[in-house]
Amino acid sequence: MHSRMRPSPLVRFVLVLAFVGGVIALTLCLTKLPPAVAEGAPATEFSSVRALKHLSVIAQRPHPVGSAEHQVVRDYLVRELSRLNGPPEIQTAARDNQPPLQNILLRLKGSNSRGKALMLTAHYDSVASGPGASDDGSGVVTLLETLRALKAGAPLKNDVIFLFTDGEELPVLGARAFIDKNPSAKDVGLVLNFEARGTSGPVFMFETSKSNGTLIKELSHAAPRPFTNSLMGDLYKLLPNTTDLTVFKAAGLPGLNFAYIDSAWNYHKAGDNLSNIDERSIQHQGSYALALTRRFGDRDLQNIEAPDVIYFDVLGRKVFSYPQTWNLPLTVILVLFAAGVSILGLRAGRARFSRVIFGMLLFAGSTVCAVIVAMLLSKVLPRAGPSGVYYLWILLLLITSMVLLIYAFAARRIRLSELSMGALLVLVLLAVAVNLLLPGGSFLLTWPLIFSLISLGVSLVLPERLHYLHLVIVAVCSIPGIVLFTQMIDNVFQGFSLSAPHVLVIIEMLLLGLLTPFLTGWRRLDGGTTFVAD
Repeated sequence: MHSRMRPSPLVRFVLVLAFVGGVIALTLCLTKLPPAVAEGAPATEFSSVRALKHLSVIAQRPHPVGSAEHQVVRDYLVRELSRLNGPPEIQTAARDNQPPLQNILLRLKGSNSRGKALMLTAHYDSVASGPGASDDGSGVVTLLETLRALKAGAPLKNDVIFLFTDGEELPVLGARAFIDKNPSAKDVGLVLNFEARGTSGPVFMFETSKSNGTLIKELSHAAPRPFTNSLMGDLYKLLPNTTDLTVFKAAGLPGLNFAYIDSAWNYHKAGDNLSNIDERSIQHQGSYALALTRRFGDRDLQNIEAPDVIYFDVLGRKVFSYPQTWNLPLTVILVLFAAGVSILGLRAGRARFSRVIFGMLLFAGSTVCAVIVAMLLSKVLPRAGPSGVYYLWILLLLITSMVLLIYAFAARRIRLSELSMGALLVLVLLAVAVNLLLPGGSFLLTWPLIFSLISLGVSLVLPERLHYLHLVIVAVCSIPGIVLFTQMIDNVFQGFSLSAPHVLVIIEMLLLGLLTPFLTGWRRLDGGTTFVAD
């Protein structure tokens, strides 16, 4: 009776594909940008439509430092700031045989100006090769619209400084001039910097200052749609890139850095124009600026530093964080957990040591093969462009099919439970290395691995007749890995398109490794072509 009620291998395979595909699709849908807000929205709200009116003036043409267009943009900002809150301060910084830099500074007074001030900053110069609608016209209009919304509401306790730096593209000369020579620099307790490296996509909080525990806590409470994780910060430290926040951090100021990065092929090019910018990205950026200004504007900024935390968002809805000091205990727990599951499989007769080692080598070898295939395909795939998403799916489906074929062939001689155990053990070793060398990225493997090991352990002891329960447990335990790695693939693709397909494939292989407990529902019959319950 049980054999008749047991789902066929084909049904199980379809169920697994439908489930995994459904979670991936739902993840991508839930991480889309919020809609733009119309001009008729309440005066206290941020409206991207109102912000775009400023951008239509600022981003008409390239406006690098020293150009006539640069002076036009400067004059426009001075007029608008004067209209909103009175004449701003102009800080002029001379340069040898070069046009002087002119930072524009406006202070919105708070009800208690004795404390530290919050500073919002963006640069108003562009590169000569593009009009800078996103980099950094979007940041400039974000500050203008945030100032207007704040003026329409009740005053905050702290002063809020709006700093429009000059010469960021030279690079960061205006920020250095502010720190070195402007008296207001000593009043700053926290910096929020707004940038862009593309023309669309969600806005990421990609960098923090050290001792970020309080900053992440406040971000998680205030930001309406937060996209962030501590891996971004660790990776950014390894890059030679700089923004104005680089200067402010070096001067000891706490800060948060924001940018959107999709359609990065337009970065510093003619494509960074009004036609290509996604209005929803400006709305998202403005939602950060206004919400965090109101949050930090009423908070004591004198002692805002707290021990560093590991943090990550889930679907742009919630930021989870925990002390970085938890990394070592979590790593020990993960290793002990993996050892326990391995011993359980060996004692239950569901795995042999030599075959588990083979499973580890097979997963590592499959990953190497996948990377080689991706690098070969990179010679024919487009490196950037709107059509890249279709090529991405083709690449990921090709690699998935290749790995499934490799595992189907290996299943002729080895249990799939041993293959799954081998793959997860490789990931555990990798998690240990990541926790030690790149602690901000530890969350990406640690938590999904714990759930995958739980599902593998259950599959090793669950009676065969409870096959439906087995599928349910494995499916539920796979959700954290699918969600986090789908987000990571999407984020990497936004930033690099297909210029680094091997990176995308490595992330995909990590996800496939986490999903190997699904394999424990099948085994290869001698001389047959069907997979049945192991």
